Amino acid sequence: GGAEKVVLDLSIAQKNNALCPIVVSITQYDKLLPVFKKHGIEVIFLKVKKNPVSFFRSLKELNALLKEKEIDVLHCHMFHPILYATLLKLFRKKVKVVFTSHSFNSGSSLRNVIVGFTKWVRSADIIFSSQMKTWIYKKQKTFVIPNGIKISDYENKEERYEQFTFFCAARLDEVKNHKSLLEAASILKKKYDFQLLLAGTGELEHLLKQQHERLVLGDTVKFLGYRNDIPSLMNQCHCYLMVSLWEGMPLSILEAFACGIPVISTSVGSIPEFFTPTEIVFTERTPAGIALCMGKVIDSYLTYSEKAMEVKNRIASDFEISKIAEAHLNVYRDC
Repeated sequence: GGAEKVVLDLSIAQKNNALCPIVVSITQYDKLLPVFKKHGIEVIFLKVKKNPVSFFRSLKELNALLKEKEIDVLHCHMFHPILYATLLKLFRKKVKVVFTSHSFNSGSSLRNVIVGFTKWVRSADIIFSSQMKTWIYKKQKTFVIPNGIKISDYENKEERYEQFTFFCAARLDEVKNHKSLLEAASILKKKYDFQLLLAGTGELEHLLKQQHERLVLGDTVKFLGYRNDIPSLMNQCHCYLMVSLWEGMPLSILEAFACGIPVISTSVGSIPEFFTPTEIVFTERTPAGIALCMGKVIDSYLTYSEKAMEVKNRIASDFEISKIAEAHLNVYRDC
């Protein structure tokens, strides 16, 4: 997922700065584990199950780790680690807790309340956009730091497909709005020759494949499953699609622009704060709106492609991961 990729890139950058990051996962998501190991980054899986016994066992294990490794900063990414940090502060008062939510939406009103009422344990909060700032974050110690990527990973080494190709990399669940995307492809298919590649897995995979059959999309839309070669795939495509119902600051948009391809996106999360309507083709969430924008990009591809190359230069200047990692290190030092 996007948050996991952020943790990976930040950890690699910290390792390159002679720090010793340790990544602790409360889930069993291990798709990126080989990359962590390649860079010599220690990863610990707590393997938490949905019961109190498992929770307190993992809490004890994490507390022992903080003591053994003499951890100075506990950076909590997303909601659930905050629950651990709140209890751990009872035993590890000197540990600095930093929180990044990764989304405008914590998942529920209850979660927002919990984040708000536990900010006393945190030394600092990190948000992607000034528009995210609400009462749930610290008043004085909230820092705006966007996501970043390693630009060199996206240098164009691939030939574009001969057929016009749209690409979307996202987990297959409700918030990513794939249902509307498939319907948009069905509308567009009546007028244009193109293909849409979907990378990712998720709980809606079976239902989406049923919808694919019902709409008779055939080879127009292809499900690629989990892929670890996103930079290569993006460089072979003509346009990136991100039609989510909500987001924080999706890495995929930065990745697409780093490849120099146009982006069609819904105007959600911090995206409108970082990119103007002349840089991104903003679309409605509806199938008709998405199909309309896809058609525009096909019809005027040279114009949109030239603009994407201009944005590529700005991405290299503003969102290089080394610069973003340094901003994080400054927060760790100053909080």
